[in-house]
Amino acid sequence: MTISDIKSIIDSKYFPTNQTKLVEFDKAKGVIITETKIDSALINELLVCRLDPNAERIFPYFRQKTGLGLNQICDYFLFAMQQNSLFILLVELKQGHCCATPQLQASECFMQFLKHTAERVGFDTTNISVIKVKYHQHAKRGTKQAAPIIENGIVLYPWLQFRIDAIINVCKEHHLI
Repeated sequence: MTISDIKSIIDSKYFPTNQTKLVEFDKAKGVIITETKIDSALINELLVCRLDPNAERIFPYFRQKTGLGLNQICDYFLFAMQQNSLFILLVELKQGHCCATPQLQASECFMQFLKHTAERVGFDTTNISVIKVKYHQHAKRGTKQAAPIIENGIVLYPWLQFRIDAIINVCKEHHLI
C-alpha cells in the first residue's frame, strides 16, 4: 500500500493544509497548547491526517456522550513511506503524564478497519505497520534529549522535534514492527 492509495481511500478534507507540524489547539481558550515540527528527513513520503472529533462527528453511528468513550480518536494519523514499507503512526498529543491509551486503542481499531477495507477493495496491505505514539514535550531546549521509550506497546516520545525515523527505529529495536 502507498500514500497514493491512502489518498484514494480517505477524504481529502482530513488532510490538514500544513503537513509539516502537529498542533493541538484549545478552542475554548483560543490558544495553541502544543506545536511541534515533523522531521521526515529519512522518510520517502509523508501524509498527515487529522480526524477532529471537536469539529465533526467522526463515528456518526455511535451514540454521543455515553461515557463509554465510543467517539475517541487520536489527534493525528501520520502515513509514512520508508523504502517499501508504510508506517501508520497513531499520534496522541498530551501535556505531562496524562493517559493516551483510550484514544490510541480506539485509533488502532479504526486503522484496522481502514486496512480491512483497503484489502476488501483490492489493495495489498502486507507492507503496513501501525505504531502508537504518545507525544509529550518534556525536553527543554539546549538539554540532552532522553530516548523515546516503549511502555505497554506505546512509544512515549518526549523530543521537541517529532522525528519519524527515531520512532520507527525504536520500534524496530524493541521488535514492535
